[in-house]
Amino acid sequence: VYSFAICIWEMWAHQIPFSTINFDSLVEKFVMEGGRPNLELVLTMPIDVRNLMRVCWAQDPAERPSFAAILEVIAEEY
Repeated sequence: VYSFAICIWEMWAHQIPFSTINFDSLVEKFVMEGGRPNLELVLTMPIDVRNLMRVCWAQDPAERPSFAAILEVIAEEY
């Protein structure tokens, strides 16, 4: 689910997430400390998609929705 959120960001931003971080170990540390891709690059994204993306990349995996719940949100909105 986390990766799904990252893919949403990447498709909307047309950029590779964390591309400014030079080493994979630093990306891992950044993410584990709560770092996420820059939301400023997706400000034109519909708010419901942005909210879904943000809950999908929640720091605590237990707070992330299941794919069944994600599909319900998408079906309701679109």
